Amino acid sequence: MTGYMVFTDGACNPNPGPGGWAAIFAVNGEKVKVLKGSERATTNNRMELTAALRALESVPENSFVTIHTDSQYLMMGITRWLPGWVKRGWKRAGGTLANEDLWKALYAQTQRVKIKWKWLRGHAGTALNEMADREARRAIPR
Repeated sequence: MTGYMVFTDGACNPNPGPGGWAAIFAVNGEKVKVLKGSERATTNNRMELTAALRALESVPENSFVTIHTDSQYLMMGITRWLPGWVKRGWKRAGGTLANEDLWKALYAQTQRVKIKWKWLRGHAGTALNEMADREARRAIPR
């Protein structure tokens, strides 16, 4: 089974507004591949989810992927809230689920690949996280 180490980030300026996302694939702490993209009208949360989704979609089935994110929204959603959303038919306890399309797509990836989710503090000097942040910001349409 192939293993992948990925650092993801999303950015929006302003929020909501134009946004960018990036996923940095690394081996031995060194960047080996960058995926990135943008949307003209989006939110920071959508870009965070998109970065993780595009990274996961790019790896072969049954791969092992460690996703590093500084997004509490992504981390809490995927590790804590997701089972409840699935059980309630993709509804929050308080009503409508924001970004349902992306959450459903991420859930599908959790069935396809083995994922370890790691949260890290943003802007704390982790080189590949800082690189993901820079690439996401550079991807924002001007």
